[in-house]
Amino acid sequence: MRAAAFAFLLGVVLLQLMPGLPAPYWLLLALVLLPLAAWRPTRVPSAALAGFLWALLHAHLALADRLPPSLDGAVLSVEGQVAALPVQTSRGVHFLLDLTHAEPGSAALPSRLRVSWYGADTPVVRVGESWRMEVRLARPRSPVGASGFDHAGWMLREGIGGGATVVGMRAARVAAAEGYPVQRLRERLAVAQQEALAGHPAQGLVSALAIGERQAITAAQWDMLRRTGTSHLMAISGLHIGLVAALAFWLGRRGWPLWPGAASRLPAPYAGAGLAFFAALAYAALAGFAIPTQRALIMVVVALFGILAARRIGLSQTLALALLAVLLWDPFAVLSPGFWLSFAAVALIMYGLGNRPRARGLWWTWGRVQWVVGLGLLPLTLAWFNTGSLISPLANLLAVPWVSFVVVPLTLAGTATLLWLPAVGEALLALAAHSLTPLVWLLTQLASWSGAAWSPLAPPAWTLAAAAVGAAWLLAPRGVPARWLGVLWLLPLAALAGERPGVGEAWITAISNGQGTAVSVVTARHRLLYTGGAHDPALLERLGGGTPLRPDLYVHARGEAPNAAPAQHLAPADCATGRAWVWDEVRFSLLPHPGCVLLVEAGGRRLLLAEALTPAGQRELLHLGRSLRAEVLLAPRGRGRDLLNPLFIESVAARHVLIHDRLHPEVAARYQAQGGVFWPLARHGHVRVRLNGEPLLPEVRAPGRRYWHDAALSTDL
Repeated sequence: MRAAAFAFLLGVVLLQLMPGLPAPYWLLLALVLLPLAAWRPTRVPSAALAGFLWALLHAHLALADRLPPSLDGAVLSVEGQVAALPVQTSRGVHFLLDLTHAEPGSAALPSRLRVSWYGADTPVVRVGESWRMEVRLARPRSPVGASGFDHAGWMLREGIGGGATVVGMRAARVAAAEGYPVQRLRERLAVAQQEALAGHPAQGLVSALAIGERQAITAAQWDMLRRTGTSHLMAISGLHIGLVAALAFWLGRRGWPLWPGAASRLPAPYAGAGLAFFAALAYAALAGFAIPTQRALIMVVVALFGILAARRIGLSQTLALALLAVLLWDPFAVLSPGFWLSFAAVALIMYGLGNRPRARGLWWTWGRVQWVVGLGLLPLTLAWFNTGSLISPLANLLAVPWVSFVVVPLTLAGTATLLWLPAVGEALLALAAHSLTPLVWLLTQLASWSGAAWSPLAPPAWTLAAAAVGAAWLLAPRGVPARWLGVLWLLPLAALAGERPGVGEAWITAISNGQGTAVSVVTARHRLLYTGGAHDPALLERLGGGTPLRPDLYVHARGEAPNAAPAQHLAPADCATGRAWVWDEVRFSLLPHPGCVLLVEAGGRRLLLAEALTPAGQRELLHLGRSLRAEVLLAPRGRGRDLLNPLFIESVAARHVLIHDRLHPEVAARYQAQGGVFWPLARHGHVRVRLNGEPLLPEVRAPGRRYWHDAALSTDL
């Protein structure tokens, strides 16, 4: 079973790594699976082939339910039901819409769209409501080899066939909420919890533990959780599912015999197992069946089956069954970091505690678990998020028991009684929120340590692989010789990933996720984040960082306040009037403009960040009379000819022009006439430039195309 499950995983992963999908007739290979599986020597290869074909089938079905290129940018009237909790931001509201009707001739629309409705006065949108609206459609987009958040991959994983933006305010509610019982229950609980804990700083944390809804967690709280490696606690994780199931099993087994005659009709263990299953299922449903909860729920089911069948099923067998079941349910799960982190954490605990003496006590075992998970997952977290917590074992040693045995029981009891005994539920939720206060204070103190987290600047992939080998060697079971040699495998990551800019130098990293761009400017001791599109936490996390982990300053091209980066930000007035400062002998200048136009000078080179610069803004900057010359330019974004201002282009005279996607042909020709070389971020995904007095040699870092990426993004400028 273990080998077959792992082979099935390899087959699924192989398909997801492909730049293009094999033709559907490859699915005919399924006809040979049964003969191969029947012959013992080919059972494992047949499992790998089964995983590949299973993922191929789902990939073709998913791409068939995708917005066709012919409708990209089209404006249509659609009608559908809100399918999940809307996400409210400072700019508007985002929600999933399951389509029920559309204009005649638009039968090619996908079954589900992600709708963005921008504006300060957007109405309240509820789950299950039917809306008719006029929207501008957009295909899922990500740069080829997305180095930031792969938006198209995320939409594929979530079963979303396209994006849509409401045109103006042309939308109307046509029917009250109906259907979607679980999502509507989650929404009712979210609203009730928000009212019960209004104004309490832990309100978002309690909501995350109760129903898996994390919108209200503040940027500062997310930063604290990331730096201490405790983000997993603020989600309905496998640990919480297991605790709920164990508590329900104990209550069912102890309480069932108290009912007269009940034990004679159904043995108490059976009653406990049934209650445990339904409790775990209900809690997983409140979490939206996230991947960690899927894994935990399946493991609970297998464990309960072992109890009922009076059979002992090994942990490794249980984990293999859970892995296989998750992949059968959703082969796109491998695209999620949560999949790898969840299964890796359980596997590491089994590996790191294997063949260890049990006489050292509970706290030694618990400390060993945190050490194993903290060290073992460090290469994975660096690979996925470019950030790893160095104090995670200590923080989790204290936080996990408190959250699991104090906060979660209070939260669940309050949530269970909130709708039918509001006073009791509100009191229990208030206790849960207050119980989080000392924990948040402690984690904040730990996170404030400068060495709490490590965010190396783009560690080479081979150093991460070596670190994974070193961690596995260090954590090996007793009996493995010379485990201390694992330290040597960690040294390349520590040495090569610690490179920093010198005084007077600036390292520039620009990335795109197909929806927006972000630029990191790192000096010897500071970091600035500049974004031109929507705020995207995952996009910002992938920029690399260094020390300090948190940016010193956040600049949005339109002067908006951040909702994803816990940092000081510039107000629109700062951008309109202009401002200048110096970090580590690197000069930063905001040029007077309603949007934020930033000039960076380092090593005798200049960078101009002007993504939000309008045609009128170009003329205003020219009238200032100051030098706009810059070797590197983040060009004004847009495809219109109105961005053609020959005087502005000549004044900047950029040798390297960073653009989001495409420019109008005449605008592009003018830049090229000035000797500019284009670096489309939507194509490259990740471009680095060092301003250090050396010749400018931009570095491109793109892992490669995946089959869900638009081919158009790799061709025309």
